Amino acid sequence: MHIEISSDNVNQFDNLVNTRDMLIRYHSPNCGHCLAMENEWKALDDEQSLKEKNVAIVDIDIGMAYTINHPSAKTALVQGVPSIYFIKKNQMFEYSGERKAKKIAEFAIVRLENPSADIVEPAIQSYIAMPKEKENKPKHKTVKRRSKSKSKSKSKSKSKSKSK
Repeated sequence: MHIEISSDNVNQFDNLVNTRDMLIRYHSPNCGHCLAMENEWKALDDEQSLKEKNVAIVDIDIGMAYTINHPSAKTALVQGVPSIYFIKKNQMFEYSGERKAKKIAEFAIVRLENPSADIVEPAIQSYIAMPKEKENKPKHKTVKRRSKSKSKSKSKSKSKSKSK
């Protein structure tokens, strides 16, 4: 079920957030990234797993975020667009993975069925799996510098003796 929140139906958002699980996308009509993912976002309507769970797909122009009293709106205003969230009752989960319908739907279903599940993006997972550097290995080379104090003191003593 795809719903677009506008100034005409902004009050519908409060009803939805209190009664339905939903995927929300804050977007801007002038944002290249938002426009690039438009077809994928609309493809969420065809995701059977979301239909079976009765998850609402909600699209909100970022300009409307100022009129919405929900943490997702405030966060989207700070972080920019597109911002995607899954809302389950009083819980909000931010999506930061690939902008593909299948991946977004998988994220929502995992959060719906197990809100406390640790979801780690593949890029983060590969970073976690990287071998750690040896701790006894110095991070940089230290270079000893020669002291110039002897040469300075000689030149000072010569100039003092000349002035006398």
